[in-house]
Amino acid sequence: MERKNLFAVILVVVVIIVAATIIIRITSPPLMRANVLTADDRDFFTIVHELLANAEESVDVVLYQSRYYFRFPKSTSNILVADLAEASERGVKVRAVLELASWNVENSEENRDVWTLLRNSGVELYFDPIDRTSHSKLVIIDGRYVVIGSSNWSYYSLDRNNEANVIVHSRRVAARFRDFFDGVISESEREYTAPVQYATARQAMESEERYAIIYDIPLATSYDEDLVVGFIDFEGATVTVSEGDLERLFALYPRFFEESVEESLRILTRVRRNGAVSLEAVDIERGDTGSLMLERLADERSEIEAVSMEKPVLEWTEADRVIPIPNEEYVGEVTELIKGAEGRVWVSMLNAVYYDSTPNTARRQRAEGGVPSYTNLIVHELENAARRGVDVRVIVDVGRGGRPSWGEDTFLEKIGEAGAGVYTDSPEITTHTKLMIVDTDYTVLGSTNWTYHAVEENNETAVIVESPEINEHYAEYITALIKEGTPFTP
Repeated sequence: MERKNLFAVILVVVVIIVAATIIIRITSPPLMRANVLTADDRDFFTIVHELLANAEESVDVVLYQSRYYFRFPKSTSNILVADLAEASERGVKVRAVLELASWNVENSEENRDVWTLLRNSGVELYFDPIDRTSHSKLVIIDGRYVVIGSSNWSYYSLDRNNEANVIVHSRRVAARFRDFFDGVISESEREYTAPVQYATARQAMESEERYAIIYDIPLATSYDEDLVVGFIDFEGATVTVSEGDLERLFALYPRFFEESVEESLRILTRVRRNGAVSLEAVDIERGDTGSLMLERLADERSEIEAVSMEKPVLEWTEADRVIPIPNEEYVGEVTELIKGAEGRVWVSMLNAVYYDSTPNTARRQRAEGGVPSYTNLIVHELENAARRGVDVRVIVDVGRGGRPSWGEDTFLEKIGEAGAGVYTDSPEITTHTKLMIVDTDYTVLGSTNWTYHAVEENNETAVIVESPEINEHYAEYITALIKEGTPFTP
């Protein structure tokens, strides 16, 4: 009888364990094993170019910065833009979301150039909502490759900066990011909307706004061969434009200074409070500018095809897990990793800010008594980790002034006082990474800076990669940055 009772008890326990295991598997996030490839710095271009050139079914991209340089043929970002056009023309379904924002007029206008070039190739193009920044740098290829990290499609990102990216080979991970992509598209528009108001030259002179766009026919134009400067006379204002600006923006001197009733000028206006006004050309268009741009793209694509490039060797690492963390999921995942850290937390970040108050540019209402920004929660966990003996090291970019920006110095000072090693990068190069490693297994990277807007309002994409090999790769990467950098002193 006792044996029967014992057997019954064991059977019940086994049934409970099996049932619990099934429930856990149903309710918990799936274990996403995936092959991962690092694509840092200059490797990003060669690998992404290869993947785009071999795309067969679909390419989805969300780009904060996309650049086509008419002055620099066959530049790396030009080739990636041409890759999208070529993929679309050979039957691949290509969709692209480009950033549009009233606070960053120049970036919006530059993205519009890429939109003008690609729409003729059948690419399905969108601009994100004007009141939301899509800071992501996301590429999904054939529903199985995901490119994620910090690299924009621009000269500085592709050819100069320190950048950290991974390529994830996994249909399950790609499906999660495809859901994110579709969500961004659902809020986006197919046509370009000017991010600032139009104004006459006189209105711009009198404006108290920081930016205005002049849309006007000039009264007269002249060009000084000795100074290499063009002068454009409007009613109430004279615009001075250098030859370099014109070339950079595909407004060559002979075409620009031809007077034409179809000619329109878009000029970024910086208005200072004391009444002084400086005007800088951002985009100069004629009625035929779009067709001229397409001609240049066609010419360059034929030249690009003739250039032989060494194919990259794709050395994949099998990761135990890859966890997508878009948008608001980021802070919760990052703080949990830091809480659980036992050995080290090393960080390389373009912007990392501690806030005494919520930025006045915030659009969301704050709960009374809440933290000014969720980035402060990350700071507190780093302080706690350093105080309990975890090896915490953080390096940030110093920016143009040779010092961390406001908020970053407070960030470094706070965690430094807790015992963390704090550094600034070499002023000779921009460290644009958004990178963290925890212990010897976890790596977090993507587009998300540690700033209010990045973690609370922007469209951002990042991943957690669980892999000792990837972790060690980025430990060496951060070590090299610190070696080239400088210890921070308040």
